[in-house]
Amino acid sequence: MKDFIQTMIKPDWDDNPKKEEILYAANLLEIGEFQFLQLAYKNWYNEELPEKLIHTIFRNYTIRNIIPGWARHYARTIAHLDKTNQLDPLDPKYHVYDREFGKPIGSKGLERFVLVSLSITTFFLFAFYMAIITVDEPTDLLPPYFEKKNIFPEQYKQLPKPIKKNKREI
Repeated sequence: MKDFIQTMIKPDWDDNPKKEEILYAANLLEIGEFQFLQLAYKNWYNEELPEKLIHTIFRNYTIRNIIPGWARHYARTIAHLDKTNQLDPLDPKYHVYDREFGKPIGSKGLERFVLVSLSITTFFLFAFYMAIITVDEPTDLLPPYFEKKNIFPEQYKQLPKPIKKNKREI
């Protein structure tokens, strides 16, 4: 629990100091750790991270805390660029593996939000309407809609019906 709270306060914290370098650099670039490892590999070897090594490298990094030297070197390079005010975290070269980077936030997100909000509002208004018309005398304005005749049955006891006489008898 202590580690969780410490991570929430400082996201680039880790109990492994070597991993902390990677987290710090990834946060500076505003990318994830996996993307950072991909960038570091590409920077060191001048080629993409091979498919067959992806799982091995990331498993070693996350589970076994084995940090490759090339990743630590790249992390130190990024930290140095930041200290000397030469780092531009929005540079597209750092976001090669970011599919959404640089794309404008379209109006589809707003349209979906409005549609979902209206749908939920309509559903609740319909539900309230159905609850109101199905209950004769609600005990309260808000749900749950209990009927007064169920809560206070003594007030709603049926009085005996008066006996009607036929017109012929009169």
